[in-house]
Amino acid sequence: TLFQRSAPWVLPKRDHAIGVLAQALRRHVPFWARLARALVYVQHEWRAPAFTRAPGLLRAAEPLALRWLHHQVPPGPLRDALTPQFRLGCKRILISDDYYPALQRPNARLVTVPIERMLADGLRTTDGEHHALDALVLATGFAAADPVLPFTVHGRSGADLQARWREHGAQAYFGAMVPGFPNFFLLAGPNTGLGHNSMIFMIESQLRYVLDALARLDRAAAIEVTDTATQRFNTELQRRLPRSVWASGCASWYRAGDGRITTLWPGSTLEFRRRTRRLRPIDHALAPALAAPTLPVH
Repeated sequence: TLFQRSAPWVLPKRDHAIGVLAQALRRHVPFWARLARALVYVQHEWRAPAFTRAPGLLRAAEPLALRWLHHQVPPGPLRDALTPQFRLGCKRILISDDYYPALQRPNARLVTVPIERMLADGLRTTDGEHHALDALVLATGFAAADPVLPFTVHGRSGADLQARWREHGAQAYFGAMVPGFPNFFLLAGPNTGLGHNSMIFMIESQLRYVLDALARLDRAAAIEVTDTATQRFNTELQRRLPRSVWASGCASWYRAGDGRITTLWPGSTLEFRRRTRRLRPIDHALAPALAAPTLPVH
């Protein structure tokens, strides 16, 4: 039994076995795998404008997804229940060849009535029906937009990072540094998530920035991003994000409780790589290195 809150957009994965020729090329032609990876990257990267600043472009993909639904699910109540009611990309897109067939198996059932409460042996929906369950799997998304850290982080003068984010929302400078927390670095922090390409690319970009910052600690005791730079950066983000598909009206785990999008990057991965390639000294403050202790001469 699948309890569905909203019907997701599903695009075909076109999964298939890797042929003998393709296997031989990957094994014996050195650049082939690198070329194949580059093509996959480019294929995904060109979608960035549709997600980040021109959501209307995603309308072109909606008929493809609907054709996939109509191809796999015959007309009737099930197809109607599986038809999305929001813009493609506003929530996470499913890429699957077998999602729709799985819901048509004899032992499968789709329930769209909201859940009222959990019971000892299952749950009850708002129409009063009792659903007996042996196991319940919670697959309702993430708490990514909520400023909840799995550990405590204290900064200068005892500042508590989680308390600050709870009050002002999760903010960081390129998702990597927070003012008031010297020598503290994040990877995949606020506003670094993607809807179109690889997070590994984003993390690798952040690592370049972090390594550049660490290199400067050879002549300083601490490095810290300034509050001015962080506020300027986050003001830019909140100016750009309302143009994205994630702000097109659906409720998703991309958005915080106050409606702000604190999880996603409103640009291309190439832009993020370019802007984090080198640390901007003007946006950071260095604490002088401590003088080396004078050792007695014997």
